Amino acid sequence: MNTLTEEQIKSLKLFAHYCMGYGAEEVSQYQYVENCEINYYENYWQKGFGNLIEGYDRINEVIKEIIEENDLPIEGEVDCDNNGQLRINIDCKEKKIEITRTEYQFGSNDLYDEKELNEDENWSEFFNEMREDGFKVGIVKFDGGGDSGEIYNKIEFDGEFETDLEKDVLSFLYNWLGGFYGGWDIDEGSHGEFMFMSNGKVELHFYEHNEDEVQIGQVFYSEF
Repeated sequence: MNTLTEEQIKSLKLFAHYCMGYGAEEVSQYQYVENCEINYYENYWQKGFGNLIEGYDRINEVIKEIIEENDLPIEGEVDCDNNGQLRINIDCKEKKIEITRTEYQFGSNDLYDEKELNEDENWSEFFNEMREDGFKVGIVKFDGGGDSGEIYNKIEFDGEFETDLEKDVLSFLYNWLGGFYGGWDIDEGSHGEFMFMSNGKVELHFYEHNEDEVQIGQVFYSEF
């Protein structure tokens, strides 16, 4: 069990009485964590779905004191590069305060697709030029997220030479990507690359971004 000062205990008891005056035996609020710091202190408390109780200066100060004095945004096994939340729960009837921590962890799912274009006459000039120039692999990258995305209008050959893409090639890639994974550029998005091989094969290496909410657990508990 964590410790509270006498002034904090007094303030929490008054706040519990205040909330019970609104018919709430239990209230909670969420503080958003970014880079292991609270970026904004919430003023309202939830007493069920859609029902809010407005806080006041002293209780806001007490919550901030508890968080800062106990290093709560960085308590536990967390990565400061990941965002997260602190959930502050106050049991007004039993006089208990509990703070739990969640973290949003990013990952990716690796997907793959390919096309054989060596017998397509529309692509014969492209691959013939690759072979004539002695290039084995051409790479085109893409990146998307937050409802916007882009296939970069550049192709890099063998990591040494870079040139602009023809419009019809870029259009082909957008159609392929949209058909392979609809919504590749929304929410967490994705990134990846197209690999053009001199033998006429094109590979799509696709990395779908995802975000999981991971429960770190209780980081503060006290009775008052």
